Amino acid sequence: MLRKIRQTALLGVAAFAVAGTAHSQNEQFIPMNGYWVGPYAAGGSGIFGGFIDYLNMVNAREGGINGVKLTYEKCETEYNNARGVECYERTKKRGPTGASLVHPLSTGITYSLIDKGTTDHVPIVSIGYGRTDASDGRVFPWVFPLITNYWSQNTAKIKFIGMKEGGMDKLKGKKIVNIYHDSAYGKETIPVLDAQAAKYGFQVTHIPVAHPGNEQQAQWLQVRQIKPDWGLRQQLPGDQGDREAGLRQGQGRDGGQEPRRQHLLQPRRRLRDRHHRGDPHGAGEIREGQADDRR
Repeated sequence: MLRKIRQTALLGVAAFAVAGTAHSQNEQFIPMNGYWVGPYAAGGSGIFGGFIDYLNMVNAREGGINGVKLTYEKCETEYNNARGVECYERTKKRGPTGASLVHPLSTGITYSLIDKGTTDHVPIVSIGYGRTDASDGRVFPWVFPLITNYWSQNTAKIKFIGMKEGGMDKLKGKKIVNIYHDSAYGKETIPVLDAQAAKYGFQVTHIPVAHPGNEQQAQWLQVRQIKPDWGLRQQLPGDQGDREAGLRQGQGRDGGQEPRRQHLLQPRRRLRDRHHRGDPHGAGEIREGQADDRR
């Protein structure tokens, strides 16, 4: 099922690129502004590699879409907002029609491109990431969050926990920790989690992890001290840190008792290997036109 969803998403993006193209055009340009280097390269290289392979397959097998060949050019963003904007400006006028769309695979870069894409009439496509409230096309007509967004993903997690507990009413009084990447990506779920906590009566504690996430002993010691019933991780593939070291450290401080077992939900989407270089604003700080996101 997940494979079918991914294939549908890629086909939708490819068809989206061709939609509205005059039949006289024999090619349509799709920029591959992604990240193949840095601490999060595993996610970026895998997803963009698959995207490129898919376009090549459609061209070879189908002759493109409706006779229109799909072309592309790679531009390295390093999961860096400034580089993401630079790649957008470099590729937006490539090809006979300019960029058909931009798929930055980064929440921070998405934030940074919303105004530019709106002005240039270049669709900003975000599949399961990006600015969640941009799902309202009346306000964001050139931003296209596809399939899921952070809020729908988070709602699914809370409903899953409720199901495991025997009903949503059983969430009252439960303790949930939200360990998140301290960036636009990680912070997107905080408002909906707070709203759900107020609605269902559970306690939620948000614990940030700074880029690139290698040091997490203090965070996991805090988790041990809270003794939550459930844990959520809104993190990236290269952002796992030393969880066990933090738990062992806490174990030594409370008389050697075994830590309370916690249910830990990992984010289903594992993309987001991003490397943010030279950020003057610090981790997770969102500025106008330059949102910081290290997914």
